[in-house]
Amino acid sequence: MGHGSFRRMVLQRLLEDGMAEVRPGYTLEYCGMTAVELHGAILQAVLNTSGGEAR
Repeated sequence: MGHGSFRRMVLQRLLEDGMAEVRPGYTLEYCGMTAVELHGAILQAVLNTSGGEAR
């Protein structure tokens, strides 16, 4: 099982069991989108370094 599949399964289980707690200002959506944006920034940096172009 890959990292993404495992994390999705764990988060789904936490949500189903009601064990996902959030702090004020740190919603689940915010945390999820922050991870996605960080991944995008890393990929963009690789493209910029390699001389590739984003589509």
